[in-house]
Amino acid sequence: MVAALLRQALGQAADGRRLEVASAGLCAYEIGKVGLGADEPVVELLAAEGIDISAHRVTALNPNMYGEADLVIAMEPWQRTVMRTAYRDEKCVTLHELTAGDSDAKVADTALMAPTALREIFLELRDSVERAAAKILSAARPAETE
Repeated sequence: MVAALLRQALGQAADGRRLEVASAGLCAYEIGKVGLGADEPVVELLAAEGIDISAHRVTALNPNMYGEADLVIAMEPWQRTVMRTAYRDEKCVTLHELTAGDSDAKVADTALMAPTALREIFLELRDSVERAAAKILSAARPAETE
């Protein structure tokens, strides 16, 4: 959900800058999710908001993916810690660290969440992602002109 929201927010404001958003799970292999689609209630909720994630498939994070990224946004502090330790750099931050300076907050797991709770999380995430997109765009270099 966060990647789709970020892709939408960056796409609306990128002003010609080429910014890519990818989604990958840290433990996707271990929990048997690689290749699966997004949870149906999330697909339906985002579709109602005009965002199509029906083609999304779970991908596991790998060293190449991490190495090519300029910024990695984790949902939980433990994920940030694992990536900073494994890859020996500081380019991984949590969403809440990026948007509110709160390095201990985590994004709620939407799996098996009731529709009402899912909608509340969506609204919170949309606000956080819009703030994150503004920070990312302000840090991104302007597009090169021909």
